[in-house]
Amino acid sequence: MPPMKTYSYILSWLIVAMFTFSASAMSGSSLQQGSLLNGDSAKSYDVIHDGGPRVLSVGAYVANQKRGMDANGTVSDWEISHMIAYLGLDLTSWLTVIGGAGQSDLSIQGDTRDSDFEWLGGIQVRFLNYMVLDPLFGDNAYWVSIDTDIHSIGSTSEGINSDVTWLEIFGSLTMSMTIDTERGGLLDRISIFAGPAYSSITATDSDGFSADMNEDQATGFVGGIQIDPSENVTLRLEFQQFDSSSVGGSLTFHF
Repeated sequence: MPPMKTYSYILSWLIVAMFTFSASAMSGSSLQQGSLLNGDSAKSYDVIHDGGPRVLSVGAYVANQKRGMDANGTVSDWEISHMIAYLGLDLTSWLTVIGGAGQSDLSIQGDTRDSDFEWLGGIQVRFLNYMVLDPLFGDNAYWVSIDTDIHSIGSTSEGINSDVTWLEIFGSLTMSMTIDTERGGLLDRISIFAGPAYSSITATDSDGFSADMNEDQATGFVGGIQIDPSENVTLRLEFQQFDSSSVGGSLTFHF
């Protein structure tokens, strides 16, 4: 693995480890600890922090994704613009299933193709949720959480010379710190998150010359910020780093 890729991968794991150590160091009277796969640790303080009564979510996701794709040793630059509308269902306080549909624009080496239908399916799991009762800074309570996101996105891009069918399988393990700012009266919550990510993309070109393609780098890093203007609205901005940088965002309404 090239030095830069190795550095990015190791750095993402170090960030998660540092957050985990910080949460462990604050154990005792300063911390209320939730159990694995249990979102109830902060229920008496905030019943809708994760999961809870927000059974249904409706949102939109947009992103500009840049990746290198390897076809028989030749790497080409892919750029995909995503626009997806999705529904989320909280099965429990720690598990959400997501499904959606939209359109994608695929450009290969500057060759823009037709916009095509794409689909999304996945799950979100909230593994661990700690509420810090005695903050190290400020007066507002905050949470330290561990979450994972696993989803697939697929589409077929039609072009003049050939059609490309592709599928991405994505997974991330992120540590987040959420600050309850409701006392200030401006926003409900602000979170920052970061952690390692894995993204496998497989593609088939109908022209037969480069029938099978795979991502140039599957391991990477994800990070960003999440803002809750109110308890029923979430705005999320995300940055991904694999062989190239990608940015995206989502707006979600919870019911």
